Amino acid sequence: MLIIVTLTCVLRLSASPADTLGLGFKSFDQLDSSVTVWYLQRHLSQVSEDTPSSASFENEASDEVYIQRLQQLNSFIPLIYNDDVRRYIRSYSEKSHSWISQMVSLSYYYMPIIENELVRNGLPVELEVLPIVISQLDPRCESFSEGNRGLWQFSVSEGKSYGLRIDSFVDERMDPYKSTEAAVKALKQYYEILGDWNLAIAALASSPNTVRLAMSKVGGSTSFTSICGALPKGAQTIVPKFVAMLYTMHYRKELGIRPIACVMPSTSSELVADKDIDLRQVAKQSGVSVDVLTNVNPQYLHYIIPSGCIFRIPGEHSSKIYSLGDALYAPSEAKKEIVNNSSKEKPEVTASVAPASTAKRNTYKVKSGDTLGGIAAKYHISVSKLKSLNHLTKDLIRPGQILYTN
Repeated sequence: MLIIVTLTCVLRLSASPADTLGLGFKSFDQLDSSVTVWYLQRHLSQVSEDTPSSASFENEASDEVYIQRLQQLNSFIPLIYNDDVRRYIRSYSEKSHSWISQMVSLSYYYMPIIENELVRNGLPVELEVLPIVISQLDPRCESFSEGNRGLWQFSVSEGKSYGLRIDSFVDERMDPYKSTEAAVKALKQYYEILGDWNLAIAALASSPNTVRLAMSKVGGSTSFTSICGALPKGAQTIVPKFVAMLYTMHYRKELGIRPIACVMPSTSSELVADKDIDLRQVAKQSGVSVDVLTNVNPQYLHYIIPSGCIFRIPGEHSSKIYSLGDALYAPSEAKKEIVNNSSKEKPEVTASVAPASTAKRNTYKVKSGDTLGGIAAKYHISVSKLKSLNHLTKDLIRPGQILYTN
């Protein structure tokens, strides 16, 4: 069974783009050097006061009901419906409430960034849910087998082709702002090449050439559903997952999904570094946790923010950090020592070395509200490595669970 849900295109100028997903985001007229982001903490307080939806969805609805609900999304992108979409809808919305609750919470942090870039470039705002499917909204997400990183899982060559800086100290694939700019450029280019948003999404998981090759194998069809079987697995599943995630995020209240408690800065500002900045030195001088600083600056690999790069500062700590003045910067004569020590203390996340059997293994006890991404960030390792250390095949963790961190 395969059904294309035919939807009416609507002009999105009269309402906040975020409203289309029903998540209650604040949208931005523009982002500049003094960026204000509506992060999780502020939104959680608003969400907790929301009136629950009067509607309540039953489990395992019929195909007709799913199709009707998808039609009501009024999506600019034609939404397919088939057995895979139904399966992912049920997986996301009915069997994975804990994980989806984490995604809703993280969405308050990342969606304004993504929405702004999509709207600024005239792309359908529905595409904002793609990073949930691609990386679980983890900027440090890494595929060890393919070497892809970030919210949008760019390879090194892809990232560089879209102007992202990738070197020994900076990996802008893990910068939510820069990587989203690159992803929007890619999606816009793929749509211009392929002429269909579902095909453009599939190209993001493979390449435009891969999609065109699949089209040629089935007689030149431009329908995703027609070429799906000729695509690699990742490109086959990304569109059904996208449709299912769009459904789940839109109807989260009706599905009884609530965001989990999580603490994030409510605002942030940007400072262009005149000289190298050592985040450990900033933490020591200001009393702000180095974890707080690295969580909003995930693109810097060794605590070092090189001269000319952007330092994002959590809003509630901005006065402390700005008051440091010149003490903000690392002494030039100490640069070599800083780099050497940083390399030892925080190795590249591409390195995956199992601890020696005689080495002491550190552990962490999972607390309510913890996520794998947050724990990995705390210990400066990738989510993939954290899962490997603990032989985890899924991303779900429970309070009281003991995890190895080295």
